[in-house]
Amino acid sequence: MIRSVRKYLDSARIETEILDEIAKKDENHKHHIIRFLGSFETKLNSQKHVCIIFEKMGCSLYQFVKKNDYRGFLIDHLRIIARQLFDAINCSVISFFVLFASVVMVPTFSFANVVYIYMYMRVCTNVLIVIHEELSLVHTDLKLENILLVDDSYITMNHPHFGQKYRVPNQTDIRLIDFGGAVFEKKDSKSHAKGLRFEIINTRQYRGPEVILGTGWDCSSDLWSIGCILSELYTGDLLFPTHENIEHLAMMEKVLEQNIPKHLIEKVFRLTSKRSSASHSRQVESKDSSSLSLLSSKRDPKRSLSSNVGNDDWIDDRFFDRETLRLRWPEIALSQSSIKHVNKGKLSKLNFSNTLFFINTVSL
Repeated sequence: MIRSVRKYLDSARIETEILDEIAKKDENHKHHIIRFLGSFETKLNSQKHVCIIFEKMGCSLYQFVKKNDYRGFLIDHLRIIARQLFDAINCSVISFFVLFASVVMVPTFSFANVVYIYMYMRVCTNVLIVIHEELSLVHTDLKLENILLVDDSYITMNHPHFGQKYRVPNQTDIRLIDFGGAVFEKKDSKSHAKGLRFEIINTRQYRGPEVILGTGWDCSSDLWSIGCILSELYTGDLLFPTHENIEHLAMMEKVLEQNIPKHLIEKVFRLTSKRSSASHSRQVESKDSSSLSLLSSKRDPKRSLSSNVGNDDWIDDRFFDRETLRLRWPEIALSQSSIKHVNKGKLSKLNFSNTLFFINTVSL
């Protein structure tokens, strides 16, 4: 039942339309998306409500991890969950292979590991799926809370890696939920090519760099979110535990062990120049405002920055080097507390080992 608030009711109506479209494309319910059974509107105490009916599900992956004392899933179970997520959104093999390999799967590359991941990705993506491929739909809010277990029953065991009273789910079937924020990819009216969108999307910790920088996003933003999800499902911890743009970008560089791609930074400055000419000064509306708009108003080095000193969300030449096109961190861009926070990011990567990922450590 949806609260009687206009924006929530409007979102619910949009969601029912999207769910209906998905149901038509997935009549046999093979793609691990929540089964939509119908909807209706009613009034209670003179207030209008929208009621959406779904199949009965268990708890979310987040709730399961939380009740398990933030200990992640066994790697065998993680593989099954990953395959189902790929089935649900129809990822691009090459794009996600690069992200998954560099962020989640291995601390260092080796030929054997790359071959293993590539072969596994082929298995995971051998089905044409409904959301990205057939509907050109972007979920925009993939996170543990929006993935439900069909059956959340479990057994407890003592595990050599995860410790005592570790909860192991009896089944790992999942369903993707919450399409209230889903959007269709834009298409150029003349060329019919898929275009980019520029709204702020995703829960902060699952947000991709192109969304933070405001350079435009498409369905690939969902793939970044899945990379963050799989890491969290294994470690039990957020891959990027932050609430600030600069810190978030610095943590990405730390975990990926490489700079933000030059083409992305170049695009930031190109778009900044265009927007600066249209509006010489712009104000930050919220903590999650696009960093591109911040660049737009503060890029000119002749302008005073004193009024914004101390505001971590203002991104200007203090934070980006226009000559090297690199993020200036951590000495300039971040506070001492943020530096320590960012430096911890490498620990997330060191939690993974080839032994745990490529050998079954426990037989259930």
